[in-house]
Amino acid sequence: MSTRETVGKIYQEMKSKVQDSMSPFEYIQGIGNNWMKDVVEMVEKDKLKPAVMGKDFFVEVCLWIDQGVLVGTPQWRAISRFTCPTPFHDRGAFHYIRREERLQFLWFVPSPIECKYYLDNALNLSDQEKEAAHMVLDFKDGTLLRVAKKLNGEKNDDELIFYRKDENGQPIA
Repeated sequence: MSTRETVGKIYQEMKSKVQDSMSPFEYIQGIGNNWMKDVVEMVEKDKLKPAVMGKDFFVEVCLWIDQGVLVGTPQWRAISRFTCPTPFHDRGAFHYIRREERLQFLWFVPSPIECKYYLDNALNLSDQEKEAAHMVLDFKDGTLLRVAKKLNGEKNDDELIFYRKDENGQPIA
């Protein structure tokens, strides 16, 4: 009688392989090519909604690592919005330009761990990974935030709103 491997054992082997042998860039690629297709399909549906007829809009893509049943499985969700999202880790942004009928990629900021990987290994990255590293540098130096502010019609010297204050009433970043 042959014994079959359990799902748990197979999953643990796959999980250890992913963590041991893949760079963060390869891990994000593991989400598959369907997410971009799904974003395009969402834009095609959303651009027909009465609320956005004749207007540009933005799509924010949020990535997270599932900590539930399939621990370590990358997941994503995309939402349409009228304002350009603030750049943040594990988030991407697109701009739908109505007059050109074009979806423009703005950025994707990887997780803090991936950002560190790109910065620490800058000299050994492939061409695709170097593009991601440039995005990380633009995030770190504030370039992406300035782009978001410009697209939202804000001035670069506008202050960020802080919700928490210290005991002296000073904003906490």
